[in-house]
Amino acid sequence: MSPLADPVAMAVALDPAIITRQGKYYVEVETLSELTRGQTVVDELGVLNQTPNMTVICSIDAPRWKEHLYRCLG
Repeated sequence: MSPLADPVAMAVALDPAIITRQGKYYVEVETLSELTRGQTVVDELGVLNQTPNMTVICSIDAPRWKEHLYRCLG
């Protein structure tokens, strides 16, 4: 996971062409366990046989993202 999730999310919103890999997956947030409460669980393998409910951005064009970031900070 990127430590700069918010800037990456904003860049994707402004320039969707920055996405290099994405997928539709079933995603759920754990709310019952004391040990893992709040953990996001992504069923990448489809083992739960649930209908995908989320588009997950898996990778972006990092050099293009840096250009956006530096231009905004510049």
